[in-house]
Amino acid sequence: MVFGKKTGLTWELAKRDIETRYRGSALGLLWSLVVPIGMLLVYSFVFGVVFKSRWGHDTSMAGFSLSLFAGLLVFNFFAECVQRSTTLIQGHQNLVKKAIFPLEVLPMMVVISALVQAFISLAVLACAILIVYGEFVWTIALAPLMLLPVVLLAGGLCYALSGIAVYVRDLGQAVPIAVSALMFLSPIFYPADAIPDEFRFIVAFNPIAGAIEGMRGAVLTGTLPGWRTIVESTLMGSVVFVLGYLLFLKVKKGFADVL
Repeated sequence: MVFGKKTGLTWELAKRDIETRYRGSALGLLWSLVVPIGMLLVYSFVFGVVFKSRWGHDTSMAGFSLSLFAGLLVFNFFAECVQRSTTLIQGHQNLVKKAIFPLEVLPMMVVISALVQAFISLAVLACAILIVYGEFVWTIALAPLMLLPVVLLAGGLCYALSGIAVYVRDLGQAVPIAVSALMFLSPIFYPADAIPDEFRFIVAFNPIAGAIEGMRGAVLTGTLPGWRTIVESTLMGSVVFVLGYLLFLKVKKGFADVL
């Protein structure tokens, strides 16, 4: 019963978070479509037109744009969760003072809110694929599975960072720098096989590189990573999630004293 109440509260907070984000704007929720499309156009122009980047065997501008969008979909979800986590508890100080409020629902509120945006972006990507190619590959139905390890990883980091950031305020400055570096070190603007062999270790240690490649393969080329890779990455994400959650429960006892 308690778990059910927390789940309902988490969904309600996530819904309110999404509504608050666009409240008062002329376009409202349409911004959730306009923003990813706008960023796609900007990145496509810079990398596709100015730098004349192309993607593998598909040398068309449309193919590059779709590949870019698929990678950004995964990265943007992860980046939003991690970056918002550093000010999450400080932004809800009124709830910290309430002894009966379950603060552990706040990180999941952020994850669900970002996940809704990710699925909206996935719908936009699916429509674009249909317009460009006239059909889907069947593996596009497995796109959410490619995102699952990142959801678990982002959730665990959100728990850990939101808890630690209450005591270590420098995280609010360091995390955006790390996220910006991760964007360019991830195979978003280029395929992973374009990285020279001596630097392939970067992809091996990149926590979201596999998900980006998996998402791109699922929605565009009909190729998927091996099931062993999917299971291992999901288990690793689950471990990070559990450890982050346990850390949050441990440090949240002192939130009221610090804030």
